[in-house]
Amino acid sequence: MADKGRKTLIMSDRPKDRVTISMNAAKDRPTAFMGVEDDSRSSVVISEKSVIGEYTVERVIAENTGEASVFLSVKNGSRYVLKLYHKDKKPKADILSKLREMKSDFVASICDTGESAGRFYTVMPYYENGDVMTAAPVTEEFVEKVLVPSVNEGLKTLHGQGIIHRDIKPSNLYFKEDKRGVVLGDFGISSLLDNDATVRATGMSRTLGYAAPETSAGFVSKESDYYAFGITILQLVTGHDIFAGMTEMQILYQTLNKRIPIPKNISPRIAVLIRGLTQKERKDRWGYNELCRWCRNEYVPLNENFNAPTKNDGSGFLFRNQVYYDLKSLTEAMAWNWEDALVYLFDGALETKLININNGLSREVATLKKQYNRDVALFKCIRILNPDAPIFFCGEKYASLEALSDAIAKEYPKINEKVVKLVSSGCLSYYLEQKGYDSTVRERLKEIADRIAIGKREYYYSLMYFLNPSHRYSENFADLNELADYLEGLSDDERESVCGKLIGDEKFLMWISSKGYRQQLEKWLELSQKEEW
Repeated sequence: MADKGRKTLIMSDRPKDRVTISMNAAKDRPTAFMGVEDDSRSSVVISEKSVIGEYTVERVIAENTGEASVFLSVKNGSRYVLKLYHKDKKPKADILSKLREMKSDFVASICDTGESAGRFYTVMPYYENGDVMTAAPVTEEFVEKVLVPSVNEGLKTLHGQGIIHRDIKPSNLYFKEDKRGVVLGDFGISSLLDNDATVRATGMSRTLGYAAPETSAGFVSKESDYYAFGITILQLVTGHDIFAGMTEMQILYQTLNKRIPIPKNISPRIAVLIRGLTQKERKDRWGYNELCRWCRNEYVPLNENFNAPTKNDGSGFLFRNQVYYDLKSLTEAMAWNWEDALVYLFDGALETKLININNGLSREVATLKKQYNRDVALFKCIRILNPDAPIFFCGEKYASLEALSDAIAKEYPKINEKVVKLVSSGCLSYYLEQKGYDSTVRERLKEIADRIAIGKREYYYSLMYFLNPSHRYSENFADLNELADYLEGLSDDERESVCGKLIGDEKFLMWISSKGYRQQLEKWLELSQKEEW
């Protein structure tokens, strides 16, 4: 019996201040453990102020996660989460050892372990802001800036140690103190890969719906965690469980045989993210590198080999067997799949679809096809449909004029023929006009383009200075005054040697020209032909 001055917490009691994690309260399905005896999951009677090891119980966090009961506890004035495992339940010692040594901002640490009354317990930090489900539905910005980077780095750390989490879901992801990051926790059913193995045969413990298709056959892998993360994102952005109300058999059938249903009101960018993470085949599933690229707003292809056809309800653009519901995501996909986009544009599919959405745009696209060659027409088409797009051309992307300049400099002395075509075809001039650059700038670009077009390839290098006037030719000097000072500081022999090299460097000559000294440059070139450097 409990002492009269002490309140006893029994699992059937429901104090108002107690937080219970269940399918209904947290909209989260509990982890299923196959073949667990009833006595191992029986109710635990714990008294407030009772002590487990060196930790004083303050209140219940979760009655029964399937493997343990979870309590908020206190030690030396600090709060912790104490997980008291059911009878004969215990996490793997090798995983606990790795977790205790692991240092990561995105993986919850194991602070302590021990036994109490024959039951094993682990102690982890207490996160005051709770799990991420408390913020659902979350914004696209939160997914891109906080959730994906945090979980991706956390999984990289775990997987780097050979640990598969196996139970990624909203209730196992916790907000950091400033809510600018997320931490992975709860490693009760985690598995350890053997040496260089990529897949591990394991028991059937998992959370249905979040569990990847391969787990139904008793196999887990790093990719299984990413599948669960995809379902987690879907639940967080919608604010509800898409499998709510289904039986276990219905959930399993959906996982194995159907595409994950993504509501139409989810942005195409998030929809592609979820689709990439929830591919049925492990080899097609997005992982660490793909998520890094997605966060940088780069195009990441989907390898959808699942035999169920993509359904288009008529409101989206069907391109490469994928439906896009806005012009921004469509044009980005077209830009990264240039050859397919050329077919899409010139076979009339895009033009026909645009008639039902914006007849004016449809007419503009039709006009482009008649007046320009294929690459130029596609370039201008992308810019008409998405004026804020970066510079896309023939499968290459430049975020800005400065980025194009840097790319030219990085490839020096190699000449990128796609850049030559971008300039000589008038596409870059079209970009400048669309962005509102004045006529003087456009005329200078036309002069450069005309000279490149007649074979004066040295003017290709003038592009890097034209596109980014702050671009330096050398670390030794930033302008002509510094060049003069640099040369004066050399001996006669050194000066003669340096000048001989500079006069033969087309990149240097174009730098001089870009500074407004074209006439002086021509005189210097005439002089150089009479002198022996």
